[in-house]
Order: sequence, then C-alpha cells, then structure tokens
Amino acid sequence: MKRFFVWFSFLFCVSATVGACGDSPSWDTTVTAGAVPVADFGVYFPLLKKVAVDVEGNVYLAGSGFNLAGDDTKMDWWLRKFSPKGSLKWEKKLDGNGGNDEIRDLAFDAEDNVYVVGYGTNVEPGGSTVTHMDWWIKEFDPSGTELWDYKNNFQSGDDISTSIVIDHDGNIVVGGYFYNTAADHEVDYGIMKFAGETHSYVWATGYLSTFDKSTHDYLYALDVNANDDIYAAGTAYVNSNSDWWIIRINGDDGTLGTQALDYPGILSLPDEVKALSLNGSDAVYAVGSYYSQNTSIYQEWAVRKYDSDLNDDDPASMLIGNTTSESVDGGSDIALDLYIDGDDNVYVLGYFETVDGTSYVIKKYAADGILAFTRELTLVKTGTYKDYVSFAFDNAGHVYLAGNEYIINGDFVTFNWIIEKHSID
Repeated sequence: MKRFFVWFSFLFCVSATVGACGDSPSWDTTVTAGAVPVADFGVYFPLLKKVAVDVEGNVYLAGSGFNLAGDDTKMDWWLRKFSPKGSLKWEKKLDGNGGNDEIRDLAFDAEDNVYVVGYGTNVEPGGSTVTHMDWWIKEFDPSGTELWDYKNNFQSGDDISTSIVIDHDGNIVVGGYFYNTAADHEVDYGIMKFAGETHSYVWATGYLSTFDKSTHDYLYALDVNANDDIYAAGTAYVNSNSDWWIIRINGDDGTLGTQALDYPGILSLPDEVKALSLNGSDAVYAVGSYYSQNTSIYQEWAVRKYDSDLNDDDPASMLIGNTTSESVDGGSDIALDLYIDGDDNVYVLGYFETVDGTSYVIKKYAADGILAFTRELTLVKTGTYKDYVSFAFDNAGHVYLAGNEYIINGDFVTFNWIIEKHSID
C-alpha cells in the first residue's frame, strides 16, 4: 500500500529537571541552547547538530549549548535523551577545557549504548598550549553512565571527529579530519577503528592526502556494508574549488579500495556532500549540492546513487542514470540528510530557496531514482533565522525533525534547538 505523510506536531517537555514533566505525550518544539552576546555573534554558535532514535524509540538530540556547564565555559557538549512520549530521561552538559566544544554525530550499538563524537578545545592531556580542537569520543550506557572517553590531538592543530558508525561485529569506526602540520598545513581526512568490547585501537587510515592536488580533505559521513567494509564521504578543496568524494575502505586492515571523485559541477566553484548511506543491497547513496553547468551562481540539490564499487551509470549527467537533481530558480538548493527504508525507498531532507524565503522539504525517491512525492515542511521567510539540519525515523511510523533558530533581542542572540515529531502512515 502506498504510504503518505500525515503531518502534525507534538510538544516537547522543556523542564530543566530530568523527569519533571512526566511521561506526557506532548512535546515542545523549542528549547533554549543559550544567549550569546551580540558582540560574540559569529564566534559562538550553540547549535543542534543531530537527532537519532534507538531501537526502543528513545530520541537523542546532540550538539552544543552556550555556558551550560559553567559561567564561562563557552560552547559545551549537550546530549539529551527523551522517551518515545517526550519525557526527558537524562542529559549531559560537558565542558572540555573552557573553550568551544561540540558534538557532531552519534550512533548506537546492539545494547543501545550511545556513542557520541565531535571535538573539544584543548582536551587532550599533554597537547599544545595553543588553542586547538581535538577529537573527542564518548560512550554512555542507556541510563547515561559514561563507559568510555577518548581524546586525540593529532598534530597540535584543529582536529574534529564528524561521523561514527558501529559495524555488525560491534566495532567502532570514527571519521573526521585533522590539521596536518607535516604536509604544509593541509587538512586531511582520518578514519580510526576501535574494538567494540575493549575499545582498543585496531587501525587508522587517511593521514596523507588521497586526492591529487587537494589541499584540504574533509570527511563528513560514514557507513558500512554487509561485510563491514567502510564507505566514507566528504569534500576535497583545491584553492576555491571543491569536489565531493567517496571511498571504500577494507574493514579488516583499513587499506584503501575504490574511490569516486569530482562531482560534475562548475570547476571553479564548490560542490559539497552532506550525507551518505547504504541500502540492503550495498548500493551507495550520497546527497548534497553542486554548482550547475548551466549557472555559476547557485547550488543545486543533488541525490546520487552508486553501486558497491562506486560506479555511477552516467557521472556527466545530472538528470539521467542513477543521478537526480532538482533546482528552483533564484536560490541555492541543498540536500542535507537521507534515510533508506527496508524497501530501499530513499527519503531526503533539504531545502530550496525561493523569492519568498527558504522552503524545507522531505522528498521520497524509489530505488530507481523516480520521485515518489514531495512534502513541504515549512517556509522560512526572508529575514527569519531558522533551519532544519537532521532527521531520524523510528519503528512506529514517526519522523523526527531537528533544527535551530536564533533570535536577536537587544544585546543578545538567543539560540533555540527545534525538534518536531511527525507521523508517517
């Protein structure tokens, strides 16, 4: 039977006290992440970055808040766990070392332990005294007890872990990027694998620039196939130009397999990948944006499908083969996140800019790339500061939309996390 979206919002419990709201089915749509002085606007961005749902239907929100862990801790890690009905079970407000800290991604293992990755400022013991960001990884059990803490300052530069995936054997694979002082201050992607039960180091790869002429290689997404080989995606920059890339890594030893590079956009303008996921047949999907061959002004929404060897039927075309692209005249159009269901349908969250503002949508594509439907979420009018960044699906027919808004009020800018729960029938 054809499925369609029935949209309605619930309210989210905003009490600062865990459990104070009870197990109410009503959910609030906003919670304040902090008020930043206008003078510091542009320095501090306490944002919700990710929403995820575990197998029990509990909802996790992850990102950063402002001065949550103390009076002058700046951006702090903020992780919140809610029941399926919206009551706050627990939260973590963590300061690294007095500087900016942020969660970028999270994942669950078979026991519903949650792993979170991101960065902390000067959190690595013995690191440089110069302000820098370090990889930061933590694991919590379902009750919120911390089980593991890992930090790494690779070469005394800004190092950020951006993505995590748990393979079928429970091993932990973390990806991100680091500042490579040994290579003329380039930024290189990095991937590390840890054993699931012991958290012991298994291998690391990516410490040298893989792509010809690239000076900065950023990793933004990871996934694993049925054999636990790893697929990673990101953006490689050469001067002002960038191309998105996807690679396959052998899960046993970290050796590089096949790779795909160079989204067919305008050569002098940046193309970016935002998310990556595999379906049940190990086909690889990536979403993001590119600059059209027909215009050098605006980015266009892009969804691209590869086979397991990262072959695309027609990499030169944006409209046929295994590639889909859509654009609205007059603005940038970017696909932000994706989800693949058990029937290999592909759901994509993104936005289209129009003369009236920014229209956020979820699009559903069949496995062959044919558009099944488009559901408009909201139109954010010009001059209103609001965006969606992530979505997640549970097993009960709901989708959770996560985003941010900020409001300028006098001498402060208030940042709010947004979470909305909708139903799929």
